[in-house]
Amino acid sequence: MRVRLSHPGVFVTEDRIVAAAADLIRQLKEEAPRAARRRVRFCAHPGAEDRLHEMLIAMTRDTYSRPHRHHTKSQSFPITE
Repeated sequence: MRVRLSHPGVFVTEDRIVAAAADLIRQLKEEAPRAARRRVRFCAHPGAEDRLHEMLIAMTRDTYSRPHRHHTKSQSFPITE
């Protein structure tokens, strides 16, 4: 899978089939500490206009994500080490 930096802290692919392989996860974990917000994301959806947004977000342990709610969409937030 080809991955490119779209915006600071945002990686995307133009491949139609997306697989979250170990090398992608390792890359995100390596990039997160260097990012200004100490988090990076990989967008698995084709574009911002898509109705379904699927992404992986890697954060450092000291990253704070304030509690929030989306009124028009759902969100899952699994925590792993």
